[in-house]
Amino acid sequence: MRFKANIRNQARPCLPGPRSLRMRPGFTLVELAIVLLVMGVLLAVITSMVSSIPNLRSTETEAETLQGNLQRARNTALFTNSTFYLEFDLDENKYRGYLIERIHEKTEEKEKFEHSLASSNGLVAVSVGLSGRVQTGKVTVTFQPDGTAEQVAVFLGEPPLASQTVILNRYGGFTKVLDGEQPLELDREWSQNLEEF
Repeated sequence: MRFKANIRNQARPCLPGPRSLRMRPGFTLVELAIVLLVMGVLLAVITSMVSSIPNLRSTETEAETLQGNLQRARNTALFTNSTFYLEFDLDENKYRGYLIERIHEKTEEKEKFEHSLASSNGLVAVSVGLSGRVQTGKVTVTFQPDGTAEQVAVFLGEPPLASQTVILNRYGGFTKVLDGEQPLELDREWSQNLEEF
Protein backbone atom coordinates (compact mmCIF):
# COMPACT_ATOMS: atom_id res chain seq x y z
CA MET A 1 0.00 0.00 0.00
CA ARG A 2 2.74 2.34 0.67
CA PHE A 3 4.17 1.76 -2.75
CA LYS A 4 0.88 2.60 -4.45
CA ALA A 5 0.51 5.86 -2.52
CA ASN A 6 3.91 7.05 -3.69
CA ILE A 7 3.10 6.22 -7.30
CA ARG A 8 -0.16 8.07 -7.09
CA ASN A 9 1.54 11.26 -5.79
CA GLN A 10 4.21 11.14 -8.46
CA ALA A 11 1.79 10.67 -11.30
CA ARG A 12 -0.25 13.79 -10.49
CA PRO A 13 0.93 16.85 -12.44
CA CYS A 14 2.00 19.91 -10.41
CA LEU A 15 -0.37 22.73 -11.22
CA PRO A 16 0.07 26.24 -9.85
CA GLY A 17 -2.31 26.79 -6.99
CA PRO A 18 -2.65 28.79 -3.79
CA ARG A 19 0.10 26.77 -2.09
CA SER A 20 2.68 27.38 -4.77
CA LEU A 21 1.98 31.14 -4.69
CA ARG A 22 2.54 31.29 -0.95
CA MET A 23 5.80 29.48 -1.20
CA ARG A 24 7.35 32.08 -3.49
CA PRO A 25 10.31 33.85 -1.79
CA GLY A 26 10.34 37.67 -1.26
CA PHE A 27 7.88 40.35 -0.15
CA THR A 28 4.48 41.10 -1.58
CA LEU A 29 3.67 44.65 -2.59
CA VAL A 30 1.66 45.27 0.58
CA GLU A 31 4.43 43.95 2.83
CA LEU A 32 6.97 46.09 1.01
CA ALA A 33 4.78 49.19 1.41
CA ILE A 34 4.40 48.55 5.16
CA VAL A 35 8.16 48.08 5.60
CA LEU A 36 8.87 51.32 3.71
CA LEU A 37 6.27 53.20 5.77
CA VAL A 38 7.78 52.00 9.06
CA MET A 39 11.29 52.89 7.88
CA GLY A 40 10.11 56.37 6.83
CA VAL A 41 8.50 57.03 10.21
CA LEU A 42 11.62 55.85 12.04
CA LEU A 43 13.83 58.04 9.86
CA ALA A 44 11.63 61.09 10.52
CA VAL A 45 11.72 60.51 14.28
CA ILE A 46 15.49 60.00 14.34
CA THR A 47 16.16 63.10 12.22
CA SER A 48 13.99 65.29 14.44
CA MET A 49 15.78 63.96 17.52
CA VAL A 50 19.22 64.54 16.02
CA SER A 51 18.35 68.05 14.79
CA SER A 52 17.20 69.05 18.27
CA ILE A 53 20.64 68.35 19.74
CA PRO A 54 22.19 71.81 20.34
CA ASN A 55 25.75 70.74 19.45
CA LEU A 56 24.73 69.84 15.90
CA ARG A 57 23.15 73.22 15.09
CA SER A 58 25.29 75.95 13.55
CA THR A 59 25.50 79.52 14.81
CA GLU A 60 23.73 80.68 11.64
CA THR A 61 20.84 78.30 12.36
CA GLU A 62 20.65 79.52 15.96
CA ALA A 63 20.61 83.14 14.75
CA GLU A 64 17.72 82.39 12.38
CA THR A 65 15.86 80.58 15.18
CA LEU A 66 16.36 83.55 17.51
CA GLN A 67 15.21 85.91 14.78
CA GLY A 68 12.01 83.88 14.43
CA ASN A 69 11.48 83.76 18.20
CA LEU A 70 11.91 87.55 18.49
CA GLN A 71 9.24 87.98 15.82
CA ARG A 72 7.08 85.40 17.59
CA ALA A 73 7.42 87.31 20.89
CA ARG A 74 6.36 90.58 19.22
CA ASN A 75 3.41 88.93 17.46
CA THR A 76 2.25 87.24 20.67
CA ALA A 77 2.26 90.61 22.46
CA LEU A 78 0.26 92.16 19.61
CA PHE A 79 -2.29 89.36 19.22
CA THR A 80 -2.93 88.79 22.92
CA ASN A 81 -2.82 92.53 23.70
CA SER A 82 -0.69 91.82 26.74
CA THR A 83 2.91 92.21 27.82
CA PHE A 84 5.23 89.44 26.65
CA TYR A 85 8.59 88.75 28.28
CA LEU A 86 11.66 87.29 26.58
CA GLU A 87 14.25 86.26 29.16
CA PHE A 88 17.86 85.49 28.20
CA ASP A 89 19.76 83.40 30.75
CA LEU A 90 23.42 83.91 29.84
CA ASP A 91 24.72 81.59 32.58
CA GLU A 92 22.53 78.65 31.53
CA ASN A 93 22.88 79.50 27.80
CA LYS A 94 19.15 79.50 27.02
CA TYR A 95 16.23 81.84 26.53
CA ARG A 96 12.50 81.59 27.05
CA GLY A 97 9.36 83.56 26.27
CA TYR A 98 6.39 83.85 28.60
CA LEU A 99 3.25 85.81 29.42
CA ILE A 100 2.10 86.76 32.90
CA GLU A 101 -1.59 86.01 33.37
CA ARG A 102 -3.67 87.30 36.23
CA ILE A 103 -6.21 84.77 37.46
CA HIS A 104 -8.29 85.63 40.54
CA GLU A 105 -5.81 88.26 41.75
CA LYS A 106 -2.87 85.86 41.38
CA THR A 107 -0.18 86.21 38.77
CA GLU A 108 0.98 83.14 36.91
CA GLU A 109 3.69 82.71 34.28
CA LYS A 110 2.50 80.97 31.12
CA GLU A 111 5.54 79.80 29.19
CA LYS A 112 5.23 79.94 25.40
CA PHE A 113 8.65 78.63 24.36
CA GLU A 114 12.11 77.77 25.66
CA HIS A 115 15.26 77.28 23.64
CA SER A 116 18.65 75.93 24.79
CA LEU A 117 21.90 76.57 22.96
CA ALA A 118 25.24 74.76 22.88
CA SER A 119 28.37 76.44 24.22
CA SER A 120 29.92 76.43 20.73
CA ASN A 121 27.11 78.57 19.28
CA GLY A 122 25.50 80.03 22.37
CA LEU A 123 24.75 83.38 23.94
CA VAL A 124 27.88 85.53 24.24
CA ALA A 125 26.19 88.76 25.39
CA VAL A 126 22.99 90.80 25.16
CA SER A 127 22.76 94.55 24.73
CA VAL A 128 19.42 96.23 25.48
CA GLY A 129 18.95 99.88 24.56
CA LEU A 130 21.64 102.09 26.05
CA SER A 131 22.36 99.71 28.95
CA GLY A 132 25.53 98.33 27.39
CA ARG A 133 26.71 94.78 26.92
CA VAL A 134 25.65 92.21 29.54
CA GLN A 135 27.61 88.93 29.62
CA THR A 136 26.34 87.16 32.74
CA GLY A 137 23.05 86.74 34.55
CA LYS A 138 19.56 87.18 33.17
CA VAL A 139 18.36 89.88 30.79
CA THR A 140 14.64 90.38 30.21
CA VAL A 141 13.25 92.13 27.15
CA THR A 142 9.67 93.36 27.56
CA PHE A 143 7.35 93.52 24.56
CA GLN A 144 4.50 95.97 25.19
CA PRO A 145 0.96 95.17 24.00
CA ASP A 146 1.55 97.40 20.95
CA GLY A 147 4.57 95.27 19.95
CA THR A 148 7.29 97.76 20.88
CA ALA A 149 10.33 96.75 22.88
CA GLU A 150 13.74 98.19 23.64
CA GLN A 151 16.26 97.92 20.85
CA VAL A 152 18.12 94.64 21.42
CA ALA A 153 21.33 93.14 20.09
CA VAL A 154 22.01 89.48 20.89
CA PHE A 155 25.52 88.22 20.22
CA LEU A 156 25.87 84.52 19.36
CA GLY A 157 29.01 82.42 19.02
CA GLU A 158 31.67 80.75 21.09
CA PRO A 159 32.63 83.03 24.00
CA PRO A 160 34.31 85.49 24.04
CA LEU A 161 33.93 85.99 20.26
CA ALA A 162 30.57 86.54 18.61
CA SER A 163 30.16 85.25 15.07
CA GLN A 164 26.52 86.39 14.59
CA THR A 165 24.54 89.37 15.85
CA VAL A 166 20.73 89.44 15.90
CA ILE A 167 19.29 92.96 16.17
CA LEU A 168 15.66 93.79 16.97
CA ASN A 169 14.51 97.27 15.90
CA ARG A 170 12.61 99.08 18.63
CA TYR A 171 9.59 100.47 16.80
CA GLY A 172 9.40 98.63 13.50
CA GLY A 173 9.82 95.26 15.16
CA PHE A 174 11.89 93.89 12.29
CA THR A 175 14.95 91.80 13.03
CA LYS A 176 18.16 91.35 11.11
CA VAL A 177 21.06 88.94 11.37
CA LEU A 178 24.57 90.29 10.83
CA ASP A 179 27.90 88.48 10.59
CA GLY A 180 30.37 89.16 13.37
CA GLU A 181 29.80 91.41 16.34
CA GLN A 182 27.85 94.55 15.45
CA PRO A 183 27.08 97.00 18.27
CA LEU A 184 23.78 98.85 18.51
CA GLU A 185 24.02 102.20 16.77
CA LEU A 186 22.04 104.35 19.18
CA ASP A 187 22.73 108.04 19.74
CA ARG A 188 23.53 108.42 23.44
CA GLU A 189 23.09 112.20 23.22
CA TRP A 190 19.68 112.11 21.55
CA SER A 191 18.04 114.23 24.25
CA GLN A 192 20.40 117.12 23.51
CA ASN A 193 19.64 117.10 19.76
CA LEU A 194 15.87 117.55 19.84
CA GLU A 195 15.99 120.59 17.51
CA GLU A 196 17.40 118.44 14.70
CA PHE A 197 14.33 116.22 14.54
